[in-house]
Amino acid sequence: MIILMAIDEHPIDAFERQSDAGSRSTSPVTTMIGQALCAMPLPWPVNKAADQIRGLLERDRLERTALLLDVIKTEIKSLDLRLRRIQEDLEPASLEARWREWLELVYDGAKKAAETRSMDRIERIGRILSGALVANPTQQADMIEELMRVATVLSDEDVRVLGAAIDGDAALAAKGVSEPRFSRANHTWFALCEQLSLTVDHLESIGVKLQSLGLMAPSSHMSPDANSFVVLEKGQLFLAFAKSSIHAVGPSR
Repeated sequence: MIILMAIDEHPIDAFERQSDAGSRSTSPVTTMIGQALCAMPLPWPVNKAADQIRGLLERDRLERTALLLDVIKTEIKSLDLRLRRIQEDLEPASLEARWREWLELVYDGAKKAAETRSMDRIERIGRILSGALVANPTQQADMIEELMRVATVLSDEDVRVLGAAIDGDAALAAKGVSEPRFSRANHTWFALCEQLSLTVDHLESIGVKLQSLGLMAPSSHMSPDANSFVVLEKGQLFLAFAKSSIHAVGPSR
C-alpha cells in the first residue's frame, strides 16, 4: 500500500507514515506458511513448535523491515538541505511524481529486506533507497530496483572486492597510467589477492559472480593462468549508492 504525500510535506514525514502502515501489514510469505502450518494435523508438541515458527517468521520480518527503515531515516536526516533544494527547484507536479515513485521503491525495498537474511545487505538496500531520493542526476526506478536486487545477493566480501577494484583502477589513473581501463585491469585485479588475502581461484569466483550480475566484465587482456575482471558502469553505480547517501551520487564516469 502506497500512501500519497502532500506537495509541501517533508519526505521523512511521508516516509514515517508509510512505514507505520507497512508495519501493520503481513508478508504474503508469512501468511502462506502460517496457513500451511495451521492446516497440518500436527501432534503435540509439534503443533506448539509450529506456533512458535509462525511467531518467529513474523518477528523476523518486522525486525528486518525496522532495520531498513532505521537506515533510511538516519540517512535522510543527513540530507535535509538537498531535499529542501529539490522541493524548491521542482514544479509541484514533478515533485509529487518524484516522491510517489520513491515511496513505491521503499515499499519494494521493504519486501526485499523482509526476505533477506543478512543485516549488512539490508543496510545497503536502505542506503540505495536514500541515495535514490537525492541522486543527481536522478536514476530510473528500474535501475534502483535492480541495484536493490543486487544488494540482496552480494556478500560483504563481494562488495570489498568490487570497491578495491574501483579504488585500484582510480589509483592507477591518478598516476597517469595511459593504458585503457580494460588493459589496466590486469595490474589492479591480481593485486587484490595480496591486498584482500584471497587466493587466485577464490578471487576469480567472486569476479565470475560479479560478472553474472552485470557489475564486472572479463578483461580484454587475460592472464594465461587466470582471468582478470574490470568494473563496469553498473558496478560503479552500485557502490556509489550502497556506500552512503551522505556522499553525492552523481553521473558515472
